[in-house]
Amino acid sequence: MKRTFLVSQPGIVRNATESVLRMFPGLDLIGCAAGSLSATRLLEELEVDLLLIDANVTEDEVLALLRWVKEHRVQIRCVAMTMTTQQQEKALSEGADWAFKRANLSGELDAVLKGTAGIAPEETAY
Repeated sequence: MKRTFLVSQPGIVRNATESVLRMFPGLDLIGCAAGSLSATRLLEELEVDLLLIDANVTEDEVLALLRWVKEHRVQIRCVAMTMTTQQQEKALSEGADWAFKRANLSGELDAVLKGTAGIAPEETAY
């Protein structure tokens, strides 16, 4: 069971993302945060295997959070959900293990959990 943490702004998008995550039997959603500052505070206390950062978080916060995780919690695998290919490339360059367009959440997350998703920009960008 992958202990999963979601960073996503509260609202309809976050609720929908949480619902999708609950459909995956291999995931245990152990926490949520609205932004990078609250996420780092919680990630210092929780044992997390997989960090999902939603596309509704500002790009600056996403990149700062990825840098922090790679410096302080290197064991956490990071997934960045994005809106554009450029955002995917930036997230991957800052330490995301996977980056994909949010519209493809179910299929891409399934691939991540099965270990078949690529981690290089040329493999994950559309």
